[in-house]
Amino acid sequence: MSLEILKKLSSYFSLHGHKIYLVGGTTRDYLLNRNLTDLDFATDASPSELKELFKEEKTPFIHLGSITVKYEGVKVDITCFREEDDYIDYRHPRTLKFIKSLTKDAARRDFTINAMYLDENENLYDVYNGIQDLKDKLIRVIGDGEKRFKEDPLRIVRAIRFALLLDFDIEESTSHSMIKHSGLLLKLTKEKVLNELRKAKKINEDKYYQLLRKYNIDENDFI
Repeated sequence: MSLEILKKLSSYFSLHGHKIYLVGGTTRDYLLNRNLTDLDFATDASPSELKELFKEEKTPFIHLGSITVKYEGVKVDITCFREEDDYIDYRHPRTLKFIKSLTKDAARRDFTINAMYLDENENLYDVYNGIQDLKDKLIRVIGDGEKRFKEDPLRIVRAIRFALLLDFDIEESTSHSMIKHSGLLLKLTKEKVLNELRKAKKINEDKYYQLLRKYNIDENDFI
């Protein structure tokens, strides 16, 4: 279903001079032959161009380069390629710059396995060799873990959730950075952290608590 929609979206976007790709967890799960619950796409269209393509849709988050629309009766999320910089409050980037480069868009994503793009012909665009980490069953942060977890400590809990969800290991240097910076989770809104923790706990409660102990995280701090 997802590739059928991708082909139709790609044809529509191409008519207007734009590219669109299946991206993130959707591409990851497609490559792993998992059931697809969310359909995420990325495009080189700017926010104004994206809005023009879906004139009849409500676009409350278009200023962030993101829309959720019904296409062929299916809900899809589409995000414009962008660069992010100067994170504030350990969660949000100070600046957003909308760009045309898939490579630069991939650089802002969290983990290698979530930074793969698939086009309508099933060509894979894999800047950070996420396909190898899928084969090796590894969660690996993109870039410098020290920097990426300082930018957004919630990525630490997301790494735990993905490890549980996919039954993957967390790559050694990524794991080391998570241990070093797990205390930064206390600087985030408790509800945000607790929401991620709850999703992780539902997957495998025993292993969830093992990983929380490993990364010095106490869920009671967020209740």
